[in-house]
Amino acid sequence: MFKILQKKIILPDCSQHKNATDIIKLLDLMVIIGLGMIIFIIPFKHINAFKSIGFVMVCIGWLSLKVRFHNWNVRSNPLLLPLLLFFITILISIISCYYLNYTQSKIISEFIRLTILFIIIADYCDTRNKVSKIFLLFLLANIASLIYFGFQFFYHNLDIQKFSQAISTGQWISNGTPRTSTYFLFAVTFIYAAFFYIKGLKLYAGLTVLFLLNLFFLIATNQRAPLLACFCVFVSLPLIYKKNIKKILIAILLTILFSGIIITATPLKSMLIHENWSQIKKLDFSIKDKSGSLVLRLQIQRYVLQYLKKYPFTGIGYGRKNFDKVVAELKELPPCGFNHAHNAFLNLALHTGVQGLLAFILILFVQFKMAWKGSKEACNEFDKYFFTASMLYIIGFWVRMQFDDVVRRGIALNYWIIIGLMTSLFLNLETAKYNRLYENKT
Repeated sequence: MFKILQKKIILPDCSQHKNATDIIKLLDLMVIIGLGMIIFIIPFKHINAFKSIGFVMVCIGWLSLKVRFHNWNVRSNPLLLPLLLFFITILISIISCYYLNYTQSKIISEFIRLTILFIIIADYCDTRNKVSKIFLLFLLANIASLIYFGFQFFYHNLDIQKFSQAISTGQWISNGTPRTSTYFLFAVTFIYAAFFYIKGLKLYAGLTVLFLLNLFFLIATNQRAPLLACFCVFVSLPLIYKKNIKKILIAILLTILFSGIIITATPLKSMLIHENWSQIKKLDFSIKDKSGSLVLRLQIQRYVLQYLKKYPFTGIGYGRKNFDKVVAELKELPPCGFNHAHNAFLNLALHTGVQGLLAFILILFVQFKMAWKGSKEACNEFDKYFFTASMLYIIGFWVRMQFDDVVRRGIALNYWIIIGLMTSLFLNLETAKYNRLYENKT
């Protein structure tokens, strides 16, 4: 009898332990596959079903792990309070929104879904291994997207003009030039930062190929705002990463040279520079020449600023369709393309009032502060790299959003998954620091 009790109670049941481990691995795999489905569809459209399935898988996998470990605590992080404040400003704007049902659906489908996904990632990735696995999915997804866009470029007989037009009109499962270029800005930023942390000739060679391909497609999308954002990323690195300044300057010069050759030797030269500069030099912002987009954007933003001056704290409601309220109340006929401010900050101020914009700026400040502090305190090279790349991404992303607001759908998912991974690394770093202090005291 004693031997039987010893086997059943004192000694663990190996088969039960194995089954429990297998269940945990299966739930972990469910979360990873769910995130993978979301990450792989970011550069494309018309496949939103995969995004929804992926989101459900992530939620079920994460909740099941909580049940399995009887752990209902969610890791606190510095972004929770700023997100709550921003959410309050969104709710306040409902009082004066133009389309109530539309605004409510946008709050659920955009803000709440993104916030839930961010919280899950920040809570789930309690080890560096989980972060690296999810980040590897971004690398694999980028390779898959390069194959797709490479095939599309080949299909259009290597003609940049036809390729850009195909992306712009959303042929096949293309997502439009503004969102496609923003995706390649993300890829270029993280690969660029990696050059200063990796070692080994093979890795350099592989990353160089990836970098040049992503940079080529970034340029080929015929969008000037991402190119300006990309330049800001390049020149920001010496301010953040003060080692190997000479290496950074050489990389910047070579990148500018490569970009210059592509632009000047292809139709992109005339495609990218299509403004009536004689009109702009005279500071004439009336819409005489419809071929340019700069004057048109300035006109749109003038209308938005006029409305904000009149109603700074009211808010028209979350979502672009609420711009109909601005059109209805403005005396002048608005210019063509007046369905959003073409500026992320102006859009937020208009949607939620100036208080919403201030709350969102607080969110960005906290994000950047976490990345900056993490890059200074991290001991692991991967952590240092990820914090540095995240800072560059935040800079490049929001520079780009000052010229065209595309913080929607896949692009917003891309941004908040990266911020979730960065936040989880920061929380892991803080936990490790706290544990070291506790050990030293004891």
